[in-house]
Amino acid sequence: MTGNIRIERLETIGPREIDGLSDMLVDCVEGGASVSFMWPMTRDKADRFWRAVAERRAAAGNAAAKSRTMR
Repeated sequence: MTGNIRIERLETIGPREIDGLSDMLVDCVEGGASVSFMWPMTRDKADRFWRAVAERRAAAGNAAAKSRTMR
């Protein structure tokens, strides 16, 4: 494999990112990858997982911002 892969840190996880992450998760599981999910992997299950991740991340970011402001 050559240099066409770029890894980036996501500051926010919006609908576009959830679509891409869900596609990747379904593809990995359907391809036999062991990533804490088992086949059959539905798109709905992947979407729910990534939406929950986004919500937790947003809540943690808000809590961190508030705690810095409060000091």
